[in-house]
Amino acid sequence: MKRLRHQDWLNLVAAIDELYSDFDARTLPGRALSAVAKVIAADSVTFTGFDNGGEYAGLLWDTGNISDAEMEIFARYMYENPLVGAYVIERRPETLTVTDLIAREEYRRTTVYNEFYRRIGVESQLVTPLPISDELFMSCSVNTGRSDFSARDRLILTLFAPSLVNAIRNAFAYQRLESALETEACGVISINSKGKPVFISEFARQLFKGYFAGEKCEIDSLPKSLSGWLKQVKAVAETAEFRLPSEPLKIENQQGVLTIRWMYNSVTREETLLLEEKRFLDAKAFEKLNLTKREAEVLFWISRGKTYDAIATLCNISMRTVHKHVEHIYVKLGVETRTAAMLKALEIE
Repeated sequence: MKRLRHQDWLNLVAAIDELYSDFDARTLPGRALSAVAKVIAADSVTFTGFDNGGEYAGLLWDTGNISDAEMEIFARYMYENPLVGAYVIERRPETLTVTDLIAREEYRRTTVYNEFYRRIGVESQLVTPLPISDELFMSCSVNTGRSDFSARDRLILTLFAPSLVNAIRNAFAYQRLESALETEACGVISINSKGKPVFISEFARQLFKGYFAGEKCEIDSLPKSLSGWLKQVKAVAETAEFRLPSEPLKIENQQGVLTIRWMYNSVTREETLLLEEKRFLDAKAFEKLNLTKREAEVLFWISRGKTYDAIATLCNISMRTVHKHVEHIYVKLGVETRTAAMLKALEIE
């Protein structure tokens, strides 16, 4: 495996600091493009977004100033690029170049190369996948007119990719936070450079009661288990020369799932905890699908992934009755399988 020089590690750390110098989604494209350019020498850097169906989502950040007309050509022929198929369709997890997938001579015969890449001066691409959410998949492409990239370049982009994913997720979450602030239905905690909470929103306090029940919490402090998790995250950040971004803390109970993200500003040294809740629907909500009260209860447990024998126990009915209710649910929803029924149930959220 290729080993990086000391200067490479210093450049990576500096790039990560720039990436986390702000949370604002409006400054994210500039921060992401500049940070990648700091660690890999290239003619241009491009971030492209695709929806969960593999279609171009109209999201493009680029240092090469690609025109709208050029993007129309790309969108028309993009699936001729084997990298698009590898990432958007196959969802391969590794950093790749075109020549990892097909011979360069074969690639040069494609329409996408001749009508798009050749015209904008791109001979080689080094691309890494950035899975952002169930609705958005992005790729980061480092482009050059040279013949190809080095093993060092590939390793650096692979190491940098998790930080890019985390920064993009944080920026989009922060954007949701700004929107939620207008209705005051958001959970946000601001922590100063000395590690002391200086602001805890009212909605965050409500979430404490729902997901940290039984833990004593003073008016200006965090629940004990949350404080412990935060200390672990910060200990890793402070001791490691280079670290992968921390995973969010997720807590699930009967009412829903709480996701807590730790966001660190490398300039001000301040921290922000962003709390987002996804509440589960109760059984009554499924009655909107023209189901009886009992059928709605059965579908509720199906949507939670329970087996039929578990549903029988939870509803205090026989397995035969469960199957009868399921038959009626399938007819009313116009589906034939358990999976299709679950998808129908999720549509009302």
